[in-house]
Amino acid sequence: MGLFSNNNKEQTQKREEYINELKRKLNRENVNKNDIFQENYFEWEVKDLKSNNISTSHAFTFSKNQWEIIFNLNQDFVSIYLKSQSNESFYVRFLFSLRNHKNYSCFDAKEYSTLQNFTKQGEMYGIKEFIKTSSLYQKYRYCDSNKPLVENNKLILGIYIQSYQNDTTVNTEEKEDYINKLKDLIEVENEMADNVIDEGYNEFLIENFDNIWSSCSSQFKIGDYYW
Repeated sequence: MGLFSNNNKEQTQKREEYINELKRKLNRENVNKNDIFQENYFEWEVKDLKSNNISTSHAFTFSKNQWEIIFNLNQDFVSIYLKSQSNESFYVRFLFSLRNHKNYSCFDAKEYSTLQNFTKQGEMYGIKEFIKTSSLYQKYRYCDSNKPLVENNKLILGIYIQSYQNDTTVNTEEKEDYINKLKDLIEVENEMADNVIDEGYNEFLIENFDNIWSSCSSQFKIGDYYW
């Protein structure tokens, strides 16, 4: 049995609370937990902060792929990107966090706007204007200790990341917009529009292209007919 000081226990608890808060922020949208394949948290200490400086994190393994985080500190804003090191397809959602290296309650976190499909090595997605550079050095409004995010010229960059089996978790608004764009591609003459009795959208996932000769979707119903 290990022995831990009260201080270590307190720090462990604060770290767990911090990570759970990041997870909660990422899951504010309706997410089916059964669709999540893997999820984890990673962090990296950024030192010697200089304006117009681009830093790359150490590579980390998640969902059988190697990833890197690109941290770009320019004069106006901090930009943060997630970079894939594989040509395979990965659907991920992620959230970046910048925090004071001594305080788990002093942080700023923002999620990337959507579920993203990474398909090739070197592909990057992220947040161009994560925070104003000047805000890094000011007493941070969300910090209960009234400290800045940067102390002793360093901070902690974290990412909470989730991988999905496929893109079934795309949020409702995005899917509706996608379907409406498809609908607009179908040109219906004005005189024919009144004759449309029903409409609908259906999709199914095709996998293992190298091992199939043909594929058939599950049965679906539109306009009282099965297709």
